[in-house]
Amino acid sequence: EIHHFTTKTKFGNMFQKIIAPASRPATRVAPAVFSSGRATQASLFSTASSVDTTVDAAASAAAQKPASKKLRHVPSVPFLGSTIPAISGVPANDLTKVYEKWRFQREKFGDFYTIGMPGLGRGAKGTVYVVTDPSEMLKVLHNEGTHPTGAIQYQWPTKRWLKDVRSHLGGGDAPGEDHGFWGDGPKWKRMRTFLQTDLLTPRIAKGYLPGMIRAAEYASKGAPAYAEPGRFHIFSSRASFDMFSSVMFGEFSRMANPGPETSERDRMFCDHALDAAEYLFPMMSNPRELFWSAVGVRTEMYDSFSNGWKNAREIAMEKSYAFMDRASEDRLEGDFQRRSYLANALRRQAEGDAVTREELAEMGFLILSASLDTTSALVNWLVLHLALSPSTQRTLRKELTAAMRDRGAETLVPEMYQQVRTLPYLHAVLRESHRCTPAIPINVIKKNKASALEIHGETIPQNSSILLDSYSVGWDPEFVPQPERFRPERWMDDAVEGRKGTLRQVLDHKMYQKPFSQGARQCPASRVANFEVLTMISQLVLDWDIALSEESEKSVRSFQDVPYYQGTTVQPVMPGFSFTARS
Repeated sequence: EIHHFTTKTKFGNMFQKIIAPASRPATRVAPAVFSSGRATQASLFSTASSVDTTVDAAASAAAQKPASKKLRHVPSVPFLGSTIPAISGVPANDLTKVYEKWRFQREKFGDFYTIGMPGLGRGAKGTVYVVTDPSEMLKVLHNEGTHPTGAIQYQWPTKRWLKDVRSHLGGGDAPGEDHGFWGDGPKWKRMRTFLQTDLLTPRIAKGYLPGMIRAAEYASKGAPAYAEPGRFHIFSSRASFDMFSSVMFGEFSRMANPGPETSERDRMFCDHALDAAEYLFPMMSNPRELFWSAVGVRTEMYDSFSNGWKNAREIAMEKSYAFMDRASEDRLEGDFQRRSYLANALRRQAEGDAVTREELAEMGFLILSASLDTTSALVNWLVLHLALSPSTQRTLRKELTAAMRDRGAETLVPEMYQQVRTLPYLHAVLRESHRCTPAIPINVIKKNKASALEIHGETIPQNSSILLDSYSVGWDPEFVPQPERFRPERWMDDAVEGRKGTLRQVLDHKMYQKPFSQGARQCPASRVANFEVLTMISQLVLDWDIALSEESEKSVRSFQDVPYYQGTTVQPVMPGFSFTARS
């Protein structure tokens, strides 16, 4: 079938042009502003000149918005899906323009369409159904069956890597267990249940707040050292590590604000984990990488991804095993360590919960590495928005100081974060950042595994891939006036109340609010990650007046002037900043 398609059809020559260069994959673009070699404005992949296009060029064509709920079909071909612009009419894969691409697709194809996404969708074309109505997506969540689908199941590079390194999170021999934690069989359910027990429970997650606050206090003092262009992402990733280390181990690593006790191994873990994360989505979205993986060829990009994860895994498991040894010898120090996630997990394991020592160490690696990229992306975008909006900083600082004063405190205290109504403006700032620049623009993709179902009057075959686009509606002027402006006031109670009973109330649906997916497969550390972001941003705003540097002000007037790229999450290429200490 592959031979016939590539040699006998009218698309064959085009297919050969796209596949052939992948035998020597292009190295990532390494712009000067990132010493670690992060990609910025240049596309990560070259495409055949005959089909090359950009989001800007595609968007310049006047696309009439079709009837919103009618199912449309984006043209696609076997193995390449809708990735050829000359055939599909959608922009080429450019991971520095993913926001623009999703907005363009909704403008051209409406609120309900199919698109070919190899590696994500069903069949030879990789067909995915895209919806924007969260009420319709809820039907899919209710149709998932006992072993629901999660976004990580589509991470074929990670699945391959788990097998390559013989990870304990990998697959077993039983039916449905071929991908272990990245699957949906009994092994996934057993490990997932164990993993989430002391993370998603609200009461327990709130119990980690004292450690997060202390870690944020330490980290914030180091922010000015990362003020130069292209360096703040180092601070945010290390601060994320600091905060999650307080949760995972009850330890204060002080990576973002190094001292004599800072571990070089911790720094290496952060670097390796983030380097690996930068390759994940570029591989997933590149048909060449999928093709060569399917035939057993290791590309340069996969090798870089694999090496980063191997090194990070070695350090994380070493750290987990050392903690386990101290716990078994009753050598844990202080309440933070004794009440940490890993200490609680070891107690549950001793009571008979069915995970092995090796599986527990691997799960520690998983959540520690995952916490870096997502949390740092959220912090990066928030700091950028705050730097561009002094009035937002003032309003937020006023709310924080009032909440502390009401509790007789001079610093952040856990009680401030127990309920949203205590700090409504802080939560509104996070919500507006997610609307403008989500760390994961498309964060819910599921399968209707139980049966066929009806969406917008169309019957969707059983086991289809269905994706919620919760991003592009938030940029439609019919729903959000002046969507290019950062205005947290959109999410205050009076504004939310004013949308009730109108089409705009869709913006307040819970599936539109956060980047951590939904349902039984939502990020197991999502509640903890949300607290980390809240505390880190609070501490930075209390400690500093944050602004762009004089040099960066010349080129950056709006967050839309800042280039970005998608690795695992969408990260801004951070400009230079100015941090002025507050008395």
